[in-house]
Amino acid sequence: MTISSITCNAQQGRFCCHNGFRKVSFCVSRFTPKKTSLRIGRMELKETELRRINFSDDRFRISYFVELDKLKRSIAECGLLSPLLTTPRDGDLVIAAGWRRALACRDLSFSPVPCFILEEPEDGKVFLLAVLEKLAAKDFNVLEKAVVLKKLKAFGMEEGLILETYLPLFGIPQNLSYLDDYLAIAEFDAETRAFIHSRNVSYPVIRFLLELTREERALLIPHLRHLGQNKQRELLEFLLETSQRENLSVREILASDAIADVIQSAVLPPAQKADTIRLLLRKRRYPSYSAREEAFASALKNMEWPEDIALHHSPFFEGEEFSVRFAFKKGAEFKDKVRQLHAIAATNRITELLKTISHD
Repeated sequence: MTISSITCNAQQGRFCCHNGFRKVSFCVSRFTPKKTSLRIGRMELKETELRRINFSDDRFRISYFVELDKLKRSIAECGLLSPLLTTPRDGDLVIAAGWRRALACRDLSFSPVPCFILEEPEDGKVFLLAVLEKLAAKDFNVLEKAVVLKKLKAFGMEEGLILETYLPLFGIPQNLSYLDDYLAIAEFDAETRAFIHSRNVSYPVIRFLLELTREERALLIPHLRHLGQNKQRELLEFLLETSQRENLSVREILASDAIADVIQSAVLPPAQKADTIRLLLRKRRYPSYSAREEAFASALKNMEWPEDIALHHSPFFEGEEFSVRFAFKKGAEFKDKVRQLHAIAATNRITELLKTISHD
């Protein structure tokens, strides 16, 4: 859900976010365990020198992977059009919202900058403002959701309120196990977080990563980064199921002869290494299915099956049916495909193929 506007009623302590379809309200006074009436501190717009901002204090920061080049070009040409949101802490100003803009200005030595300075001593309420400000501009990715949920809890928000309000807002099921997952994601090491960001790794794949130790992830990430989402999920699923089934550690499985030979190969390119590891793990996890698939592929090769006619077996060889698929544009092409199939049917080669899926 992308929110297009945020309004604030300082007297009631309530923020309303509009996305064009419905309104989501937040009673900010419920942030703290004591349901006291919220009084928003005074906020003033000022031109502020960058040296007054403490960039090392990131207590309100949400996004840690940012691209600044386009923004810096915009600021260099047009100036900073949107003020930062800051709040005083220990004699310095701390950024509540606008980290990308602040970092871009620092890289450009662009100073002074327009800042809203919020006089609000409670970190939890300031962070809630930062969350709502960012939601007005974009949806959060998995890592950002994890950071927000971790900091909401660290700033004292009740777990029940997080489950009730923020999980649905972020499109997360209202279930404590999901909250625990996201809190664990927030604790990932830098290498894992960088991998998730760079490859835009999906939540289903991340759930498998949660089952691994930091050392195990470090062994796998160099290979996972060369696979698409579906193959990443398959590799991890085969690996973890094999680990549980054979009572072996991930490290022991990766050190087995066949997989170790692939990892140490100086000939195979990285993408081929990763996919070969996936296939070896599938074969190890499903030996019967893999044996039939190899026999099926070998039978097709031996009978010189036409490459432009697809022949599919039933899923996991659970049935004894085949399906044939081919494409054509002209009648002559159709006749040629039928002729090839008729020639195959006139031999006993199809009988050999049927034996590959026989359940006898």
